[in-house]
Amino acid sequence: PMIKKEDALAILLRCAKTYDQTLRPYNFLFVFGSQAQTECIQIKFPRQNFRHLTGVDSPRLTATQFYNACVNKRLSLNDFQFHDETTELKLVVLPTLLRLPKSSKMVGTYAGHQLFLSTETLIGGTNACMGFIPDSNYPGATFSVPNTALNLDIRDITIAPQKQVVAVFRKFRTDLKYNHLCMINRGITIETLKLPEVIHSYIDFDTLTSDF
Repeated sequence: PMIKKEDALAILLRCAKTYDQTLRPYNFLFVFGSQAQTECIQIKFPRQNFRHLTGVDSPRLTATQFYNACVNKRLSLNDFQFHDETTELKLVVLPTLLRLPKSSKMVGTYAGHQLFLSTETLIGGTNACMGFIPDSNYPGATFSVPNTALNLDIRDITIAPQKQVVAVFRKFRTDLKYNHLCMINRGITIETLKLPEVIHSYIDFDTLTSDF
């Protein structure tokens, strides 16, 4: 293997900390498409979905126990194993993928030709992408949750044409509306961003803050 298990453990602990601090507390609204036709997807990052992104198995720990062990730096080398040869590929790109709200370029619908993979919406770029499915805990839910990380060009596994990410908004999970701008495409400002009424209604433009 390219990655020693000790190195994998270090990546898991570091990535869990990033996930816990920068993703789990929030909901994200990814706006994509063109100015003429804008769509969106709402995303959350629950504890139990972190393990999916790592490609490791933890036979003695549930997904939530695995997550808590990582965050609390209590995970041991005996607590996990590589699922298959894709595990290392996932671990290599995971630190970068966890910056998705700032670094994503494209959104695509999974083309479904890799039988071992079951995901719906992919977000990322030419080097890696993250897969999302509707949150099964809430039937008819408006939120999607991550279920895979891929060391692949998003264009190779999604239906063309892929849509461009226009802007990404964030809110604390308890907030009613999105009130922070994570990224917006070059050449667009909040003032010139054209949004359908339904997406517009998700955002609190009066209190909007941004990272830039």
